Amino acid sequence: MKNELKEYAEQINWLNTITGGVSMTAIQVEHDNRKLTISLSAPGVNPEAFHIFVKEDKLTIHSFLPETIEHFLRSENTTPIPMFQRIFDIPAFVDSEHIEAVYDEGQIHVHLPFRTEDQTPRRIDIQFS
Repeated sequence: MKNELKEYAEQINWLNTITGGVSMTAIQVEHDNRKLTISLSAPGVNPEAFHIFVKEDKLTIHSFLPETIEHFLRSENTTPIPMFQRIFDIPAFVDSEHIEAVYDEGQIHVHLPFRTEDQTPRRIDIQFS
């Protein structure tokens, strides 16, 4: 009986998301002296369901409903249904070549390290001819 209730609750949750419900992915953005960190928490969602892309100055994070929803819908031509999507602008002071994502204790942490080169303006002296 317990497993049947769990399966029923999961189906209701999937239907809630399909019909415009809110997914439970929580986002927190923090920073320190070296990096920005975007933390994602989605209880019950496999971290492999999340996909993270960097293109130009945009960071895109999205996930799809679990594959089992396709069996639930019993559709021959299924299209993955986005459960979560968020696009972040990458600031100029972030080294986009070294962005990384780490899964730890039920959360995905996306680390955006700051550029290491000196960010102070360089003074240009005026030369006289």
